[in-house]
Amino acid sequence: MRDALQQARSAHQPEPANDAPLHRPLRSAAPPGAPRPMLSPPDVRMAYLYEWIDEERNKHFGGWVAIPLAGFDWVMDDGSSPPVGTASTESAGSGSPR
Repeated sequence: MRDALQQARSAHQPEPANDAPLHRPLRSAAPPGAPRPMLSPPDVRMAYLYEWIDEERNKHFGGWVAIPLAGFDWVMDDGSSPPVGTASTESAGSGSPR
């Protein structure tokens, strides 16, 4: 098993294509004069799950799964990164809804 894993790892070594970066930011469509954030793709790794049998004797078949390490990231043209999905301190108010 260990030999097969070593052979699979050494069989295909990906070559960088013209030293291009793996993550290219994408520009968002925004009207003129509006901020134009760039969206970078998520960092995802692939893993292979082998087949297994659980405690109830059910057989599960293996396959490839994607593991997201980091989600999409917004970056502005000036290099700043706006907070996404956080509540602003101005809207916090007294804390109880009326």
